Amino acid sequence: MWFASYPEDGQADLKARFRARTESQHQAAFSELWVHEVLRQLECRVELHPDVGSSTHPDFMVTPNGAEPFLIEVTTTNDSEEEVAAQRRIDQVYDTLNKLKSPDFFIAIIDKGKPVSPVPGARLRADLGHWLETLSWEEVKSLWDRDGFDAAPTYDWKYENWDVTFKVIPKSAENRGSANVRPIGLMMPTDIKFLTTDSEIKRSVEGKDKYGNVELPMIVVLNVLGDFCERFDVMNALFGRETFVFGPGGTRPGGRLHDGAWDGRDGPQHVSISAVWVLHALNTWNATHPEFWFVHNPWATHAASTTAIPIAQHVPNTDTGTLEEKAGRSLAEILKLPDPWPPDES
Repeated sequence: MWFASYPEDGQADLKARFRARTESQHQAAFSELWVHEVLRQLECRVELHPDVGSSTHPDFMVTPNGAEPFLIEVTTTNDSEEEVAAQRRIDQVYDTLNKLKSPDFFIAIIDKGKPVSPVPGARLRADLGHWLETLSWEEVKSLWDRDGFDAAPTYDWKYENWDVTFKVIPKSAENRGSANVRPIGLMMPTDIKFLTTDSEIKRSVEGKDKYGNVELPMIVVLNVLGDFCERFDVMNALFGRETFVFGPGGTRPGGRLHDGAWDGRDGPQHVSISAVWVLHALNTWNATHPEFWFVHNPWATHAASTTAIPIAQHVPNTDTGTLEEKAGRSLAEILKLPDPWPPDES
């Protein structure tokens, strides 16, 4: 049991945060518990809230077998409580729908609004499944080939303030019957919202440079709770926004604006942070397969090992001045949870 394996001196605080009314407290507690379990399964020794000579303490000091110790700080982005809770409910529904058997169609989801209580995902999946059974692949394919997306059949479903329209996209004849592809093929929220994911990541990373001159590598683990997060956002946050230069021959990529957490207007900064591990919407139902980016700081005072947490990483190559992608173990393999996860409701 994950909680039972958490350090005893931190269990009371962790339990209190899981029981807190605020969604951010719950999310932060689960993020810390999840990170601790990954480290435990990697057979690392984990010390909670080590003394590093500062008035505040990092979350963990980690000592892998036969390797040097490093520090870990776990945090989340600071969306509003209502937005985080609503998106958590929607994400859980999407994960449930991805278990739907849909041999003939991909599903497009067009939604508006946010649910204010847990969505009955099993009921929605059953309703959607019954509707899909009424559709003929041949008829839908004919409509699609003639008039495109707008002609695709639709199914409307409502729960509280959440209005959802489902449309089907016919799979190619070659891919019909495939069980290896998730059915959700397109998500189209209709609410307008300015995306500031890169700024949120940047602020979160900069806020963790607060322990002074600690003689150990520091890894910041950041769970981004918003709707959207891509590699583009992570790199913009850490190294500055991309820009272009123009001349008589047109435009070309021109590098970055030096407004990132690690590359500022005066050069490298926040160099005490050795690496950032960004997770997108980590939660219980995607614990084995969250989308993530593990990026090392090229200018870190103390470089983090690339083998201590042996997952896919972006590692600096000082000879070429570029980040190289390094393959690693899957989180499902490390955590040893049942496959599929979560177990099928049936």
